[in-house]
Amino acid sequence: MEEEPPSPIEGPGYRWENLADLLAGQIEAGQIPPDAKLPSLRELSETYDVSLNTAKAAVKDLRERGLVVTWHGGGSYAIGPRTKERRDRRLQRPSEDPGDAAPGA
Repeated sequence: MEEEPPSPIEGPGYRWENLADLLAGQIEAGQIPPDAKLPSLRELSETYDVSLNTAKAAVKDLRERGLVVTWHGGGSYAIGPRTKERRDRRLQRPSEDPGDAAPGA
């Protein structure tokens, strides 16, 4: 009977940290190219044999590192020119300068 190779996320530390480090390495090496969609949380969970909460924590860590952006209901993407532009557009707020208000407002 063949032994399964060890999981790439096994080792010291929390599993979510190890998964985040693995994915960060793939992003930095170009294996996950800029603007590419990451696997869904369910796919990460199944691929790396971790819970959904572990996958979620890993993606959250990648967001905090500035390596990915997550769109509600749309998945997570490696930061690249298109995702940066889209993120920046969403972060822009209408001007609060009273001089910009419509007449009679």
